[in-house]
Amino acid sequence: MIMRGWWWLLVLAAALSGCGDRCIAIASAARYDSAREDREDRGTMVTSGRLLGVLGASLVAWTGCEGSSGDCRPPCGLGFVCDRGTCVAVEPDADVAVETLPDVPEEEVAPDVEAEADLPEDTGPVPEADVEEDGAGDAEAEVEADVGPSCPTPVDHDEDGDGVDDGCDNCPTYVNPDQRDDDADGLGNACERVDDSDYLHGITAFDSFVPGPLTPSAPWSSSHGTWTPADDALIGDATPPPVAIGWLELSASPPYSVEARFRLSPVASDDRRVVSLLLGVRPRPDVGVYFWSCFFDWPTRTLGLAQYDERWFTTYSQTTEPVEDPSAPRESVRRLRLYANETRVECTFDSDTGGSRTVGISVDEANLPTLTGWGGLRVYNDTAEFLSFVLYR
Repeated sequence: MIMRGWWWLLVLAAALSGCGDRCIAIASAARYDSAREDREDRGTMVTSGRLLGVLGASLVAWTGCEGSSGDCRPPCGLGFVCDRGTCVAVEPDADVAVETLPDVPEEEVAPDVEAEADLPEDTGPVPEADVEEDGAGDAEAEVEADVGPSCPTPVDHDEDGDGVDDGCDNCPTYVNPDQRDDDADGLGNACERVDDSDYLHGITAFDSFVPGPLTPSAPWSSSHGTWTPADDALIGDATPPPVAIGWLELSASPPYSVEARFRLSPVASDDRRVVSLLLGVRPRPDVGVYFWSCFFDWPTRTLGLAQYDERWFTTYSQTTEPVEDPSAPRESVRRLRLYANETRVECTFDSDTGGSRTVGISVDEANLPTLTGWGGLRVYNDTAEFLSFVLYR
């Protein structure tokens, strides 16, 4: 049994000598002899068997497997051949085959320029809407949203010039091309009260003073002065007499809001000239007309809030400084707006020249009934061109 393991020494020697298949064959033969010896005498050949294995391995390692003309470690490079384990340079006239690269026919080499002809035809840049990187698709969607929805019921008039027909504009006197309505109540954000979007929920009446489908069904009534329909406007003239009052016979109670946009006539005197927006208008046989007034005083360019009752004006609040640039022309477009709820009345002003201001007072329970009534317009000692009137609820 001991003799049976000596042959592996020849295999190891073969691997170390680098002689390849030839030495492996020698080792295989040695294994056969070892097996045979082991069968002949399992007890007496131990020492001689091991000695033969060592001698055989040494012989293989010493000879280096001479006679193998094709096995060099490492393999010979281009221009050299292996001769008995040694790489030898090839002489130019030597009758030795040298490996060369095959020639490639010129017509088989793919031309660089012509290859482009097989590329897909350029279809232009990728549309931004299909590109997700950096949110380009979302940006395009936002641009389209700013155009506003198409109008199924147009009236061919655009009071605020924002590109949305009055027939579908959710805020027809404020520029809002996006028609944004965060609380989805039908009233655009631009028309909502800034600090309370629940204050109002829609438009009850809108008059652009252009005859058409949007003309309020309720009639306009007047007291004193001259009221003349004009091209896209209503002109109130109080020169003379000194006062012109008009109102829309559509009653409202708190909370609600009224609004008017206007221009002053080009010519003015140094006398006091006032344009007012009214709410809570109620004709009374004994005292005439009763109302709350949000007024703009032309000579001082100030804004005030007053109440008219029993033939007397009571001014509750008025600014001490001008609410617009004193150089603003009379033809500038100005806006007055009144808000009334169960606790407070407020008067606001803004102009296309950039001026704005708000004044207001708290209302007690005793005064609350005076806020219910019609919305209206008033001119004192001046001529005003009213461009629009709105009743919000």
